[in-house]
Amino acid sequence: MFFKHLKLLSGVAWVSSTALLAAGLSACSETETAGVSTVETENAYIIQVVDEGGSPVVNASAVLRVAGYLPDLGALEKSVGQKVKLVAQELTSDSAGFIHIDELFEDSLTLEVMDGNRGAFVELVASNIQKGDSAELTLNRLGVMAGKVNLPEGEEFAWVRIYGTDRVVKTDKDGNYEIEGLAPADYRIQMLVADSVSDDVVTVKSVVEKSSSSSAPESSSSEEPESSSSLPDYLDVLDFENGLKSNIVFAGELSELYLKPTDTTVVMNPVEDSAALAIVDAGAGREGKAYHWTTSGKTGHWSFMGLWMCSSTKPCDFSGLDSVEYYVRGTGSYSFNLETIVSGSSGKAVFLDTLNGSDEWERVVVKPSDFMVGDSTYGNVGWDGVRKQVTNIAVPAYFDTEIWIDDIKFYGVNEDDL
Repeated sequence: MFFKHLKLLSGVAWVSSTALLAAGLSACSETETAGVSTVETENAYIIQVVDEGGSPVVNASAVLRVAGYLPDLGALEKSVGQKVKLVAQELTSDSAGFIHIDELFEDSLTLEVMDGNRGAFVELVASNIQKGDSAELTLNRLGVMAGKVNLPEGEEFAWVRIYGTDRVVKTDKDGNYEIEGLAPADYRIQMLVADSVSDDVVTVKSVVEKSSSSSAPESSSSEEPESSSSLPDYLDVLDFENGLKSNIVFAGELSELYLKPTDTTVVMNPVEDSAALAIVDAGAGREGKAYHWTTSGKTGHWSFMGLWMCSSTKPCDFSGLDSVEYYVRGTGSYSFNLETIVSGSSGKAVFLDTLNGSDEWERVVVKPSDFMVGDSTYGNVGWDGVRKQVTNIAVPAYFDTEIWIDDIKFYGVNEDDL
């Protein structure tokens, strides 16, 4: 069955609109279903985009393309690295996370959905879907397709194209290639070497997973940054072994953590005046202390752990930052932000993440390219907007979240940058 196949490979489960309403998943009234009228539901294909915690993702970008589409090589040859502009249907998830597809214009299509550093890629077969059917699509962390094409003697490069996407890359002289920012999925690729054309299927996995290799070309998840032992500079910012004191000197003494809500509607534990109570045994097989709190708030209201690293009059230039590393566990959603508060203006670079929902500690590595593109939402100005004038770290916890965090390190910078 197509639906079963799609669910197993792509994380999409289709159900009829009748079943969806009967289950009470989206019924709000006789005329509305979670922000979508029943008329729209009966005459369109509905996909709800959710994060790994099951929460709807608003304003996710999606592109519907013919599954057999291959990006043009000529456009890339004229401007290496330039994305090929497609004539395809562009879509956006609404305030309830729903994407409405009015018409499947070919029998076999691909749907690529992106939101920051997460995404999904699925194939839709029109003959197996009826209007009014609905599905749920989970976004996962992006990965990297990297491999090698065997080049015949005398050939200096090959082209690698991904079916149903706008992705095409030229290998180096040894046949190596890399395509970043791909949602975890199975991709059909085409390799062109001189007059030879061949296809293959390559699996891309999220950056937090180890990727299995396939037959040539090989595929792997993105590599983690170099370890601290091989990097010349790093800052051991927070390990929570000294209570609320960090390892960063600010205003002549060790900077101290703070825990705050955005307003009084947010319920948090411990409360703001008892932030020291958030220092607890790390647990779950991890030695030492960690920082732990719970929060409950509506959209636009959250609690956050914060730390001053540099002053507003003398902000830090972190242009040389290679990556931020920390360990985290819990349930719900959070972000790791670098903020700037200078001369009456403020902004932040945001790395949005979802906790794994288990007791296992997860090592998270955030590179500058992992921060969301600046869009001014809640002050998000992107990495370029803060990198030369960082003043604060902030770790907001959203909606209903329980979070433990430990051992925050900055690689590529040192105390001279403070």
